[in-house]
Amino acid sequence: MCPRDESQVIQKIVDAALTKLNHTPLHVAKYPTGIEGCLHELSTLIDLGKNDVRIIGIYGIGGIGKTTIAKAVFNKFTNEFEGSCFLADVRDMSKQQFGLVQLQEMLLFDILENRNLKVGNTHRGVNIIRERLCHKRVLLVLDDVDELGQLETLAGGHEWFGLGSRIIITARNKHLLTTHGANGIYEVQGLDHQRALELLSWNAFKRKQPVDDYFVLSHRVVNYASGHPLTLEVLGSFLCGRTEHEWKSTIQNLEKKPHKKVYEILKISYDALQADEKSIFLDVACFFVGHDKDFVIQVLGSSDFCPIIGMGVLTDMSLIKIEFNKLRMHPLIQEVGKEIVRQESLEAGKHSRLWSLDDVIHVFSEKKGTNSIEGIMLKYPEQRTLHLNAKAFKGMKRLRLLALSNIVLSSTIEYAPNELRFVDLPGYSFPTFSFNSGPKKLVILRMPCSHIHELGKHFKNFENLKVVNLSHSKSLSKIPDLSTAPNLESLILDYCTSLVEIHESVGYLSRMVCLELQFCSKLRNFPRNLVSKSFRILNFHGCSRLKNFPNIVGEMKCLTSLSISCTSIEELPSSIELLVSLKELFLIFCKNLVHIPTSIYKLSKLEVLSFCHCSKLYKFPKNVLNLKPDELFHSPKFIPKVQTSNLFVLPMLKALNLQSCNLCEADFLTIPESFPILNWLNLSKNKFVNLPSLCKLSNLSDLDLSNCELLREIPELPKSIMRVNASDCKSLVDTHGRIMDTIISNNMGFLKDFEFEIVIPGGDIPDWFSHKCEGNSISFIMPSNVSKNLAGVIICAVFEAASERVKLSFDQEIDKSHTCSVYTRVVFSMKSGNMHLFYLPAASLISPFNTPVKDFSIYRISFSGLVKSKKVVSRCGTLVLWDQEDDILNDRNSHSSHDLDKFHHNISPSKRSFDGYLYGDRHDFSSQQKRHCEPCRIKIPNTESMQEKIATSNQRLFLEKRWTSIKRQRKKKVDSPDPRRKRFCWKVFEFSQMKSKYC
Repeated sequence: MCPRDESQVIQKIVDAALTKLNHTPLHVAKYPTGIEGCLHELSTLIDLGKNDVRIIGIYGIGGIGKTTIAKAVFNKFTNEFEGSCFLADVRDMSKQQFGLVQLQEMLLFDILENRNLKVGNTHRGVNIIRERLCHKRVLLVLDDVDELGQLETLAGGHEWFGLGSRIIITARNKHLLTTHGANGIYEVQGLDHQRALELLSWNAFKRKQPVDDYFVLSHRVVNYASGHPLTLEVLGSFLCGRTEHEWKSTIQNLEKKPHKKVYEILKISYDALQADEKSIFLDVACFFVGHDKDFVIQVLGSSDFCPIIGMGVLTDMSLIKIEFNKLRMHPLIQEVGKEIVRQESLEAGKHSRLWSLDDVIHVFSEKKGTNSIEGIMLKYPEQRTLHLNAKAFKGMKRLRLLALSNIVLSSTIEYAPNELRFVDLPGYSFPTFSFNSGPKKLVILRMPCSHIHELGKHFKNFENLKVVNLSHSKSLSKIPDLSTAPNLESLILDYCTSLVEIHESVGYLSRMVCLELQFCSKLRNFPRNLVSKSFRILNFHGCSRLKNFPNIVGEMKCLTSLSISCTSIEELPSSIELLVSLKELFLIFCKNLVHIPTSIYKLSKLEVLSFCHCSKLYKFPKNVLNLKPDELFHSPKFIPKVQTSNLFVLPMLKALNLQSCNLCEADFLTIPESFPILNWLNLSKNKFVNLPSLCKLSNLSDLDLSNCELLREIPELPKSIMRVNASDCKSLVDTHGRIMDTIISNNMGFLKDFEFEIVIPGGDIPDWFSHKCEGNSISFIMPSNVSKNLAGVIICAVFEAASERVKLSFDQEIDKSHTCSVYTRVVFSMKSGNMHLFYLPAASLISPFNTPVKDFSIYRISFSGLVKSKKVVSRCGTLVLWDQEDDILNDRNSHSSHDLDKFHHNISPSKRSFDGYLYGDRHDFSSQQKRHCEPCRIKIPNTESMQEKIATSNQRLFLEKRWTSIKRQRKKKVDSPDPRRKRFCWKVFEFSQMKSKYC
């Protein structure tokens, strides 16, 4: 390298070093509390490791610390770039003459260090910046931007800067950053309580913690500031060195109005709003903080505003937040909004909004109401009386919003301004509420729990009315003609117990969405037709004198639930089929209901159908084929064979309740294709003698037949059944053993692999239970290594007293003082005089047995009620079912084919039922047969060892004369058993000799 080149390189190094040395760090803050956490989060967004151009936005309300954080970021990363620039106060600078030109020149000078570079105008400046910086890796901070034009002039796009550049923008408006294409946006949050207290202490006491005497007062100031750094700094500096009395006086003054400097900083965001956005902001600040967003949109939308976009703007400006669909606002921002209203006039009667009880009382008592008042909303914690005259509102012709909660008016309202959009007067204590004649702008009328008798003769011309809520108005007798309110969507009249008549016009309101008439017990006259197709809520529950359900005119695609329970209707109209989206239909305690149309099968979305306690129903309609008239005429037997394709089915129905309907037959169940996924069926308290087979209801798991006193037998059940309640079925002729045989094993000889329970009449434990005991618990002994052999356990309990909830516990004894819970469940709705049979498969019990402690264990099954002193079970018993499949296969493999044939023939129980075996249809085994059965027996511990263990544990082994056997597969070939299920065969054990030894 020649000396000249070397000197040039050295000069460049010196210049670069001087440039870095000349970059004096910016002053961040006197007390930079809480900055480090923000820097850490922003470092992830900035991500210097990526060689791309990134624009990062920082936004939040005024005084929250955006500029402070931006300075800290600039100081931390500035030396990582070829050039850097921090442009402060862009909003204020750009409003000056040639302000944007000066900002462009400052940007170029800081990065290029060329004082002689003049841009002349913003258009030329844009090109110079883009040309000179497009290959430079720069750090540029634009602080306090409020217009898109400022960004387009100073940092118009990613392509303006070299790879690796980072552009950081601070603004109050999030949407501004989004529009400009920011790669990441960071919202500055307020300080937490501890850091806020620290920042206040540094400014007020010049130390990290408050002085002891000022500790409580400091916390009050911190609570007021709600984490706002500027407020903490301003108030801390103002209170520094002041006495306790001065602190208290300042705090009291702050509760009335915000500090001037804080107010001015925060009001900047308000000043940037459009007129409608300002009105929405003031309405929210004065009235609607904490309210549901959708409700506020409905209310403010009635005031000719555009609240949806307006709230979007307020959110982008950080003036409001939406959390869990509720409107939230920083307390200081809310105070700024109220202060803006207070500064409208010194006279409260000339304020646009009234929310203070003192101001409202002053306005009405002094008759100071003026046209300036747009809204009055009071929500008082205790009931107060507001004294006013009947024409108190006459001077408030611009009044839009009126809401008085827990306020008792001293006089009726005889004049309601036509400009009113929202009226909320719960508990209104007068019989009338008068409107002026002529068109009104009312959108929402809410007067629940009022004493109003009628809506008045001038209740007309409500073109904009959408909601009327008069629920619990027990003096209201009728709803007038509402044909002049064509846009009405919701009519809520729950618990209007004196309501007799609803005008026919209500049925023809085509935009109705909600009609609530719950417990209008005197309602008789209701519109004959319902025209609206938009209903989402339709409730007639408890209208006990309503005899006719209205005719549905068109398809209702939005209504999903309908309750007509506790009414006097006699039949459903065939037009019920037009409720095409209905999922739930309730007709409970409709004691005059006699007819259900077959069109109910056309409700293809129906999931829950209840006709409980419809005592005159007698018959549930049977499904009919969907055939054309000519097909019916040519059919020789009318319906030769049911085909699903020709049926109207209820494909989504999961629950059907026909309790106490006086049904004598169940023909509708003969076509199970009508209910393809029915899961829960209640036929209790009916007059059935026999029921058709239910085996094709392949999803049925819960069947209630309780109190069917004429029922003679349990119907054939599907494999899916898990619970049957046949309590108090006094005419049952089925034996307990036959019922269990039918239910716990299927037609292939397998046991079910899921839990099952059945309740049947009875007071004694059946003889076929191997262990029985008086009382609410029973103990028995089983081998510990049962994980390989246990098939299941049947438990029987006779209930002595009725109980809503009973706990069933299955425990294994570890030693005298410790037990291990094997299984626990809660059993619901037990009735005295009935026995409860539980089948628990091995899968429910097996896991605790995997690590046996000893050769055999004592197990205990117990029942306990919620009230421990109350005895709910008088007797209980158990039967253990064993699986010996492995032994059977081993035995077959060890014999000749001739012996195997004899073995299969001699011990096969496939032709005998569980019930037949239990009650005497038992074969006498020959010695040869017993020889073949030897390998299939349970391996009982030897006599001496068992006696020693029984004596050690102080437990007595109760051995029965017979042991149950388990069904095995009827197939002759067992080469490929079903891997999903276990196969079982019933085993017989002769215990007479052993019993004589041990008992």
